[in-house]
Amino acid sequence: MQPPPSLSEKPAVFVSHSGHDAWVAQRIAYAIRNQGAEAFLYEELEVGDRFPDEVFSAIRRGNELVAYLTPWALDSAWVWLEIGAALGQGQRIVCVLHGVSAGELRENSGFPIEIATRNFVAINDFDSRYGKQLRRRVRQANLDAKHADTTRAKA
Repeated sequence: MQPPPSLSEKPAVFVSHSGHDAWVAQRIAYAIRNQGAEAFLYEELEVGDRFPDEVFSAIRRGNELVAYLTPWALDSAWVWLEIGAALGQGQRIVCVLHGVSAGELRENSGFPIEIATRNFVAINDFDSRYGKQLRRRVRQANLDAKHADTTRAKA
């Protein structure tokens, strides 16, 4: 397992979603970038890119994964592969719910316990909860990076 990112690393967020949810996922990525973090969507791949290689490379480069969980996403093998890859990297996993409730997910005996025990956020609370927390992490990373630069300059 990869060690957690240092505080000085700017959050880089992979947005996992079903193809049916691409429009909302793009809005999520926009909101993430608006907070000063990096965001990656598979729709941003170039034509001819090797899809699996690029997706898993983006997950490895990141330090957070937002899983936009909808009825379509729950049926997507790719969403579960992406969540598993991020879990294997020890990343923060943020489950954004739309059209499913936390109770429904937790009652599903096939739902992974590692995900079921997380604090979920409803899509309508995304900006007010996750957005604020992400912005705080971005600010802290910027302060830490500035402090590190100042310390190096003095050395």
